[in-house]
Amino acid sequence: MFLKEIDLKNFRNFEDVKVRFNRNFNIFYGNNGQGKTNFLEAVYLIAGRKSFRKTENLINYNKDRADVAAEIELNGIDYSLSLRIEKDKRIYTINGKKEKKKLPLNIYLINSDVLFYFKNFSFYRRRFIDRLCYNVYGKNFLHVYNMWIKGKANFRKAVENNQLKEKAILFEMVQRYKREVDIFRRRLIDDLKKEYEELRKFVGLEDIWIRIIRDRRDDINFYRRDKRDLSLGELKSMLFVIFIATVKMLKDRNNIMLIDDFYSEWDNKKADNIVQTLKKTDIQSFIMTNQNEHLADFRIEKGAVYNI
Repeated sequence: MFLKEIDLKNFRNFEDVKVRFNRNFNIFYGNNGQGKTNFLEAVYLIAGRKSFRKTENLINYNKDRADVAAEIELNGIDYSLSLRIEKDKRIYTINGKKEKKKLPLNIYLINSDVLFYFKNFSFYRRRFIDRLCYNVYGKNFLHVYNMWIKGKANFRKAVENNQLKEKAILFEMVQRYKREVDIFRRRLIDDLKKEYEELRKFVGLEDIWIRIIRDRRDDINFYRRDKRDLSLGELKSMLFVIFIATVKMLKDRNNIMLIDDFYSEWDNKKADNIVQTLKKTDIQSFIMTNQNEHLADFRIEKGAVYNI
């Protein structure tokens, strides 16, 4: 996979910007408030058709519409993507034709929101693992997961309507599909183990493991030998390790990684190890930072992007 270029018009603070990317590693430098996260959002948006941010005001404050376009190569085939954003609608096209489905891309994002939600909410940790299960196992996992979700919804209706017979049948069905989802989750951890173990040592996380807790919350978390809570830097490193292990296991899939505030929570040595790992992995990466400008490929300043 190779995202060749992106073209932004009136997207947030970018009025008219066109950038051609490197095939593997792209690092953007800029001071705070210049548009680094906005630019990362545009890449995420054109690749995945939705934003990773809650705010929906994507159009430049004095314009009626915004446009995000990109050229991408997938499996040796070139595609032209475009997204027109108006106040009341969005039009997404692939090669000039309206398209409801996005291209088969796996997008891996690390930013402050991801760290916050993963650290504080068990539902987010479950969703995190379930998304990776879908990336790896595809429709086999999706069928089981959808049946579980549908069964839970029907079970709640039966409880509300006091349908005792239906409630008993649906309860058994929900438990069955719940067990199958749990099997996929554990299978993922086992399948990732080889790549995960090598990467974990490389980034200095030898005493940290992944586990699935069988309790009422059905939690998924990391733990360490001394039972202390992970720091945000360790958590960030663990998420990175899991993402890269997944990419290496998939091998022939199309993957893209986005990291905002790259040096936040990482010291220079840890960051250097991460950079080495990215450069040796078959994944196109986009990194935003306000440190070490001499390492950057691009500079973002006041809604403009310059090659360095």
